[in-house]
Amino acid sequence: QALAMMDHPNIARVLDAGTTEAGRPYFVMELVRGMPITEYCDKARLSPRQRLALFVDVCQAVQHAHQKGIIHRDLKPSNVMVTMQDGLPVVKVKDKAGKPIEAAKILAEMRKYPQAAKLFVKGKDYKAAAECLINSGDLVNAAVPICGMYRLDIDYHATEMPHGRDYSLEMMGGSPEDLGEKYQKASPGNFIDQIRGGLMIVHGLADSNVGPENTHVAIRELTDKGIPHEVMLFEDEGHGVTKQGNLVTFMTRTADFLEKAFKS
Repeated sequence: QALAMMDHPNIARVLDAGTTEAGRPYFVMELVRGMPITEYCDKARLSPRQRLALFVDVCQAVQHAHQKGIIHRDLKPSNVMVTMQDGLPVVKVKDKAGKPIEAAKILAEMRKYPQAAKLFVKGKDYKAAAECLINSGDLVNAAVPICGMYRLDIDYHATEMPHGRDYSLEMMGGSPEDLGEKYQKASPGNFIDQIRGGLMIVHGLADSNVGPENTHVAIRELTDKGIPHEVMLFEDEGHGVTKQGNLVTFMTRTADFLEKAFKS
C-alpha cells in the first residue's frame, strides 16, 4: 500500500500486490526496458548539462518517494534506468528496496527530545534508513547525514561491508589500482574548498562500512586548510547513532549546530 501511493513519471509503477498461498508478500512492478543511467549517458555521449538534467529527474523522483514516506535504500546505477518514450530519454527509478518509514513511531520518539524539535536523523546500518525528511513541518526542517566517504580509495580498501568492494567496482568501473585518477577526482574530499555553510563531521568509529581512517584524513585536511568544522565521534557506535546516551548527545549538539548555521 505504501509503494502504491507513489505516482511519479520517473518511478516504476506498482501494478499489483498481495500475498501468495504460502503467505509470502509480493508486488508486481512496471517492466522498464532500458539501460542503467550511467551506461546510457556514456553510450549517448551526453554532455555534462544533459547528464545533470537526467539527474534532476532522479532527485525529483526520490523526493516524491520521501514525501510519501518511502526510502529506497539501494540507489545505484543499475536501479536507475533510462528508457525511451517518444524518442526522448526518461528516467525510471526501480527495484523493490523501498521501505516504508514508520512516521508515527519516529515522531513520537522525536518528541522525547524537545531540544531537537526541528531535527530528525536516523541510520543504523547500510540497509536501513540513513537519513530522510519526514513530511511533518512542525518537527522537521533539516536532515544531517551520519555517514559519508571522504576518500573513495580509502573506503574501497577499508570497508568491511558485505559486497562493499563490488559496489565500488560497479559505481566506478574498476578498482583504485586500475582507476586511481578517477577515484581521486570523484572523492568528496576534493571539494572541501567549496564549503560555504556549516560543517559537522559525525562518525561511529566502529563502523565497518566507512572506516575511521576516512574521518581522520578529513579532519586533518580540513584543519590544514583552515576550514571551520565541528567533530562528533563515537567510539562505541557503528553505522549510525543508536545508543540512548549517544543519541541524546548527538541530537542536542546537532540541533545547536543547525540553529547556529541557520542564524549565520
